[in-house]
Amino acid sequence: MDKNGKALSGTRKAKIQTYINSLQLSAVQKYMIMGYLGYSNTKGEQQVKSYINRLSLNKNEKAQLLKWSGYAA
Repeated sequence: MDKNGKALSGTRKAKIQTYINSLQLSAVQKYMIMGYLGYSNTKGEQQVKSYINRLSLNKNEKAQLLKWSGYAA
């Protein structure tokens, strides 16, 4: 917080990222959670797409999961 009581830019994301990184998950699963929370990034996009395509889901389910992960086209 600054002297006026307002949140500093980026501090919420940093706290969320620290927590997500502490979880026993694969990197791609962490990218998916961060994307779901609105913090998707270009590094994770291809990994998430590749991960989802390996799952036993139909095309619509894969598209929905990709969207929920913050990487929809």
